[in-house]
Amino acid sequence: MFQPRPLTYKKLRAPAKHGEQFMSPEIAVACEQIDSNISTIRNNDLEIDGSAYSELVSQARLEFFAKATQYTATYRDTDQLACLDPDKPTVLSGHQPTLFHPGVWFKNFYLSHLGK
Repeated sequence: MFQPRPLTYKKLRAPAKHGEQFMSPEIAVACEQIDSNISTIRNNDLEIDGSAYSELVSQARLEFFAKATQYTATYRDTDQLACLDPDKPTVLSGHQPTLFHPGVWFKNFYLSHLGK
């Protein structure tokens, strides 16, 4: 039976000195969490209203990709999104699409590394 993990809170602080970095979770931990989530989805025998959990996740991911592409098309070209594979892990992050500073740049490299 699926048991949600209890919530835990950490006090997070931005780096104070030049050249310092903050990553939460660390890349290795994030990769482990991604693998764990994939395993949980694949090995879960839960059924909801007669539908397998893994099938519901698959349907939700397809809808997510469709809605995200539809929204993104309102402000930029989405032709390159056609190659997205909804069966591969997806890591989400948020930020305003027009604001750019070193922290956003660093985050983009972090996410790119997770994607490899």
